[in-house]
Amino acid sequence: MNDQTPSAGALRGGWALSGLAIAFLTFDGVLKFFLDKMPPEAMADSAKLAYPMNIMNPWPSHILFPVYLGVFIWLGLYLRMPALRAFVPVRKG
Repeated sequence: MNDQTPSAGALRGGWALSGLAIAFLTFDGVLKFFLDKMPPEAMADSAKLAYPMNIMNPWPSHILFPVYLGVFIWLGLYLRMPALRAFVPVRKG
């Protein structure tokens, strides 16, 4: 399967995972762009509201989110690219 094209399911899954990662990164960039333009008073008010959430910062969802995003990106590439499959073969058994 090194030189073959991926199956239709692998292509759809790869594009779905890549699209999900792109959507998260785009949303994060747009949010940072608009939060940078907010007046300092509004940011201080939002920080007061968000402070209790910082105390209860869940480890799997906040700390490991970049790891999840990286896995989505690499898995999406792995499902779509035969060259990457040849470079990192996954063997059964």
